[in-house]
Amino acid sequence: MRIAVVGTYRSGSSALAGILHFLGVDMGGPFWGEHFESNELSAALRRWWSEPRLVAAMASEARITHLREWIMARERTSQRVGAKHPLLSLSCQDLLDAWGGDTQFIWCLRPIEQSVESLARMRWWEHPERIQRTLHDANEGFFQNHPCLRVHFEETLADPRQQVERVADALALEPTDDQVSAAVRWIDARRSAVRAVSGGPALATKRREPTRPARRESKIVATVLSGNSESIVGEAVASVVDWVDEVYLIDTGITDSTADRVAELARDKFSRRSFAWCNDFSSARNAALKISDEAHATWALTVDTDERFAFTDFEDREHLRRTLDSNEQIQAWMVAARDGSYSKERFIRIPSSLQWRGRTHEALIGAAEGRRRLLSGCHFWETPKSKADYQRKLERDLQVLLEETASQPLNPRWWYYLGQTYEGMKQYREATKALDRCVRLDGWPEESAWACYTAARCLSALHEYREAEEFCALGMTRKPTTPELPWLAGWCCFQRSAIGEAIAWSRVAALLGHSKDLAHAAIFRHVPAWYEAPYDVLRYAYRQMGADAEASQAERDFQREKALRQRDHRSAT
Repeated sequence: MRIAVVGTYRSGSSALAGILHFLGVDMGGPFWGEHFESNELSAALRRWWSEPRLVAAMASEARITHLREWIMARERTSQRVGAKHPLLSLSCQDLLDAWGGDTQFIWCLRPIEQSVESLARMRWWEHPERIQRTLHDANEGFFQNHPCLRVHFEETLADPRQQVERVADALALEPTDDQVSAAVRWIDARRSAVRAVSGGPALATKRREPTRPARRESKIVATVLSGNSESIVGEAVASVVDWVDEVYLIDTGITDSTADRVAELARDKFSRRSFAWCNDFSSARNAALKISDEAHATWALTVDTDERFAFTDFEDREHLRRTLDSNEQIQAWMVAARDGSYSKERFIRIPSSLQWRGRTHEALIGAAEGRRRLLSGCHFWETPKSKADYQRKLERDLQVLLEETASQPLNPRWWYYLGQTYEGMKQYREATKALDRCVRLDGWPEESAWACYTAARCLSALHEYREAEEFCALGMTRKPTTPELPWLAGWCCFQRSAIGEAIAWSRVAALLGHSKDLAHAAIFRHVPAWYEAPYDVLRYAYRQMGADAEASQAERDFQREKALRQRDHRSAT
């Protein structure tokens, strides 16, 4: 059985997806709180339809292929599979072509004026009327010629049991009494949250944090996940203890003196909580967010035992507190690595609707556009791992990632990190295969481009420079504003004595890097490619050509850009 739940935003489709879940349909969640939908499919739909523009960004053939592969992967473990998302309203014909004529459609209906008003109150995007009418008109046009079960929002609120039984009968699900009762209880227990869709008091919604009475002063807590780390945890805690109000040690199985060391440094700020380690970093981090909420925190600072923080531009904790509180819209503040190569969400507003996802290489999901921001004047760095510790990390990640790619073969994220892990183990062939799979799934543009860059780096290690250049060119089709790609392509061309091509690629890299807009590549960066690296290739390429004047100019450009990078790095840290 294949079921698709469609409708405008704020039409009760999340409530219906929960009903289907309790009636025994695999809806793919919960991926956030108790929203039963596939995070992977939701991310794909947002890309396909350029949310919130709602214009096609991918050909229908590609969408149909993805939907077909997605349903087949889910049906390996479930006989009844459903998908729910408002953007499925634009893909009804795709669903029919991918899943077949037996696909069951459920259209969640709500008066268009009410749905527009509700979306406008959420302030997710501009032009809520255009968005809602686009989705409504798409459904209205499709269901003129195709049958569907129509479920009205207000009827679901008024009589949940009647609607649960109606849905079960229409789909011939034959649930048990316990399943029906569970679905009814689920709606009853969340009726106030569902009422928020109709303009009532807003509780926890997908894009709005839960509310709590205002506090006189915000509170910053640090959460430190730790097992046995007595040799390194002290410096981590010492780097943040003066900047927070409390330090929570999340004990994942400590048997050495780690806790004593943290208690000694944090003194009256110290608290200890236990979390049974389950080989899942996201579960541990979500537990830390819950502990922060219970502590009535306003901001939770995530600190790993191998991380060190520096607050270079803040006078004291009160200055930091004022900065964190300066923008009520911010859900998470990003902190940059000391070398400028990437940033991480490190200060998270509490209580939070955001959740960590992923057993390893976990990601914080759920933030609305523009509600993460880089915190200036603060940076962190990671202490180097010993060779043995690094090898253990790679082996642990490899086991997890092989399981994740097997269970979620259409999620490009896991293929990327599998490739990265293989690269760390110097298994470059396997790394390139995994990274190529990531690229072909055509996910997040920056991730796809960086997968190409990493694959090219692996092929370079194998001295397969032509093949590496091809990956760089492919990456430029995913995100053409990435200077790392033409820089590496130019370097590969130089290695195979294609001097003219090396110069052409390097000029492109230098042009792209000229903006120094590293903010648009917050997750993946090779900083020298934005500065001196292209000129490094140019100075040698021109010299080999016998173009002495050009080589001398490239040398000057190289020295200038290198000094500029060092200056920018010093000012940032």
